[in-house]
Amino acid sequence: MKCTLNEHKNKPYKIVTNYLKVQDYCFEISGEDIDKCQITYSFDNYKSVLYDDGKEVETKIKPLISIELSGFKEKEEASISLSLGTDIETLNKYPSKPIEITDMVIDGESFIKYPKEKLIGFLDLDRPKNNIDDMYINYPSIWFYKISKNIFMFKVVIPNSVFAYFKVDFNEEVDHD
Repeated sequence: MKCTLNEHKNKPYKIVTNYLKVQDYCFEISGEDIDKCQITYSFDNYKSVLYDDGKEVETKIKPLISIELSGFKEKEEASISLSLGTDIETLNKYPSKPIEITDMVIDGESFIKYPKEKLIGFLDLDRPKNNIDDMYINYPSIWFYKISKNIFMFKVVIPNSVFAYFKVDFNEEVDHD
C-alpha cells in the first residue's frame, strides 16, 4: 500500500495553532515535564493506493487529521505529532466516553522531537501481533474523549517515552455550512 499526503479536493488547506491553558494538558517526554504547550492541527486528505503484484488495484482518497502538541523543557523545544486517518464528522459520532484510537494513527506519519535533540524521530507505535509475545509488551495507546461537538481530549501513552493528554477544540476550522 502506498499513501500520498495532501490530496486537497479543491479545499483550502489551513493550519490552526492554539496555546493551551495549563489545566488543558499534561505533557511528559522521558519523564520530563514539557510546558508552554500549544496545539497545531489541520484537516486534509490522503491518497491510498493498494497494489497487487506491482499493479494498482484500488485507489481511495481518505480523510486526515494532523495534530501536533509542542512545548518547551527549559528553552529546548519538544513535540509529538500524530496523523489520524479520520475526519471530524466521524469523531463526533462517537459517544462521550474514552475510546481507544491507536488503529486510526497512520504508521509512518507520527513523530517525536525530544528536548535537546536536533532531529525528529518516529513515535514507537508498536502494535500487538496477536501471539504469545504480546503478553510481555506494554504497548502504546492513543485515546480520545468527546467533551462536546468538535471538542476532544486526547491521551497518548508511549511506554518509557511519552505521556500526554491535551484538549483540542476543532471549532476554529470546522465548516458550519
